[in-house]
Amino acid sequence: MNLKKFCLSALLSCAVLTNQSFSNTGTDIYDEGTLRNVPSTSYWGTRGLSQTAAAEPLGADRLNISISGTYSKPSENFTSGRHFVNTNVVTSRVGVSYGIRSNVDAFLFAPFYGNSYSGNNYGPTLGGFTGGLAIYPTPQTIPFRLGAQVYAIQGFKHNNDNIIFIDEKNYNGYDFFDTQEQTRLAFKLTQSLVAGENDIALKLHFNEAYVMNFGKDKTDLLLLAAGLQIDPNSFLTIGFELNSRTNIKKPNLSDPLWFTPSIMFRTPYNTGFLFGSDIAVSKKTDGVKPLESYRLFGDIVISFDVSAGKRAEAAEKRREELAARAELERQAQELADQKASMAQKMEEDSIRSAQREQAAAERAYADSIRAKAVADSLSDLAGSLAQKAHDDSVAMAEAMRVSEEAARQQREADSIVLAETKKRLDEERARRTEAEQSFLSTGMLTLDNAVQFQSGRTDIPHNAKPYLTIIAKMLVKYPKLKIEIGGHTDNIGRMETNMSISQKRAESVYHFMLSTEPKLVNSLSAKGYGPTMPKADNNSADGRQTNRRIELKVLNPEVLQEYNP
Repeated sequence: MNLKKFCLSALLSCAVLTNQSFSNTGTDIYDEGTLRNVPSTSYWGTRGLSQTAAAEPLGADRLNISISGTYSKPSENFTSGRHFVNTNVVTSRVGVSYGIRSNVDAFLFAPFYGNSYSGNNYGPTLGGFTGGLAIYPTPQTIPFRLGAQVYAIQGFKHNNDNIIFIDEKNYNGYDFFDTQEQTRLAFKLTQSLVAGENDIALKLHFNEAYVMNFGKDKTDLLLLAAGLQIDPNSFLTIGFELNSRTNIKKPNLSDPLWFTPSIMFRTPYNTGFLFGSDIAVSKKTDGVKPLESYRLFGDIVISFDVSAGKRAEAAEKRREELAARAELERQAQELADQKASMAQKMEEDSIRSAQREQAAAERAYADSIRAKAVADSLSDLAGSLAQKAHDDSVAMAEAMRVSEEAARQQREADSIVLAETKKRLDEERARRTEAEQSFLSTGMLTLDNAVQFQSGRTDIPHNAKPYLTIIAKMLVKYPKLKIEIGGHTDNIGRMETNMSISQKRAESVYHFMLSTEPKLVNSLSAKGYGPTMPKADNNSADGRQTNRRIELKVLNPEVLQEYNP
């Protein structure tokens, strides 16, 4: 296969994979989580620099595909019977790594080799396979992290035209380690010291590995590596490494010490690009010298979140269930209100019916008195007139007494109702907290002290959840209020990023309050304002912390008068 055709095919494959990676994620290119989940890559592990692995897991259901390549030109002749001065040596590796669990990764890669000299091109040829598991027992929340890797290396046998064989008596084949026709089993320990957050951090990585050789020479190896990783922002990683490999039985045939500077660019499209050089810093000793003084390399890594769609679907289903439950509770409350209204109406109708019956009885009694008076007047006109006047005065006095008694009873009942109403209002005001009284009087409530987001994060801190539960239970008591949850940020970063983060923070508070009190589904809304409404000076850390806040705002302040008579 022609070397140029192979390189062109690899680049086209990378472009197709990159396009698929972006189209399948369904995320905004400014989503901070997407940028953080394009990790640095190492074909010896899943996280780290070019050859030094970090004690950091890839993440559950995270899939990485990496394609790397190197170029070198030996400065001297090598191998027995061949002269390869100025030979162009090209190597490449294709690797796949997958986060089985949050702290367990699996990785597999295959090396390809080729060379060009005297106008002839050889390769690329598959050199073998390397695969294994990585386990990370320590929490990723602490600065010091540990990891362990177990992996197997199987090299294939090829003729001398396809794979360059190195004469151990004169040279070391550092970059041809995984093509030798040997079966090896490696055990590696990884340690990382991390200062800072994921997007802006300084990391130190240390590796120690023992490689058991089951081939012909039974030569075991000791691998040591150390790396400094600098992440000045979400898009860039700068690395410096030292790598060595020692032949335990023949230390004089050990590889030279290599220094490796590198730089990696991460894009918002779930893709990273790594460039660097391996530089030999050891001098020739006991007839052993490095194959070449330097080696150039490049790497493309493409990252996928396999379960992103499932998690989004589960979240949407949960939101739908909460809304359905809130709707059922609202309907049940409406039925209860209707039942109470009907009972009250029946009671009022019963009272009015009793009042009508009493009025009819009183009219009948008055009519009987008047009839008796008329009958008596026929027997004695003069006496009846006097008697009628007397009876009328008695009836009038009785009616006035009844009326006054009814008025007195009504005043007493009204006084009792007024006293009870005032007592309940006083008790309700006494139970209100200072924050509740301020909220009902101003229509605003700032949660800056109790709910403080870390810079660039949208998930609710654990210590803020009890406070948000109390606030949700407080808001349930005022169902007529329409309340907006506003998210605000400082001015660090791009405007589009801050607007997206503020909206997600407001939505996080919105969904947490609904999960605590589903009755609030018709009362709450969420909106992100980004850095457009600062409360403090963004030039200081305290001011930026104050501006990263959540505020509750009453959208219908005229209703507050009902709760503040």
